[in-house]
Amino acid sequence: MAAFNQTFAEDGLRLEAPCPERWYLRLPADPGIRTQGLSAAAGRNINALLPAGPNARRWHTLLTEVQMLFHGHPLNQAREQRRQPLLNGLWFWGGGFCPAAARAPAAGLYARDPLVRGLARLSGAAIGPLPERAEDWRAAAATETDSLTVLEATRHDAADGNPAHWIEHVATLERDWFAPCRRWLQTGKLTALYLYPGNGHRYIVTGAARWRFWRRARPLAHQPR
Repeated sequence: MAAFNQTFAEDGLRLEAPCPERWYLRLPADPGIRTQGLSAAAGRNINALLPAGPNARRWHTLLTEVQMLFHGHPLNQAREQRRQPLLNGLWFWGGGFCPAAARAPAAGLYARDPLVRGLARLSGAAIGPLPERAEDWRAAAATETDSLTVLEATRHDAADGNPAHWIEHVATLERDWFAPCRRWLQTGKLTALYLYPGNGHRYIVTGAARWRFWRRARPLAHQPR
């Protein structure tokens, strides 16, 4: 990290790592690119997933320069001798500007995700820990008019390349969250369920859906938003 910051200081780039799992790159201005998430790129051919946009060429060059910098770094040489995985590059993704102010999207917020918790702090809203199951969430949110819960279990890591893990994730969500919520919708204990799968769309489920038994089941991607 020190080598990166020293090498690219004149470009106004600074790499920071508040913890080993999260690294951030500070930029002096809007990078002018569109990026793909790490989970979408891991284990795949990245040629079609590289940064795109007006400044894409500069960022493609930067990726190559970082690879060259890391390749000859003493840390990598030491890791190679210990037969440890090499740190052979960086993957730039995400990014954005911190808003001057934020408004809480719901009366209750429950999440483990650092970004969600940071935005809650910016908005001045209280945020609780992520409940293990829907029953725990319902008990915690009993006095709230509405609440937002961010389920990190929905984030499938494509790097492991094992579809069975994704199926297990979905089964866990069904058992611990969706099945209980469906029962509450049917009995009127829950008014509506809003699903935000991270694809830019919102899906709404209400208790009235139980009367639409004549409709064929369709994949989530084909459902009306």
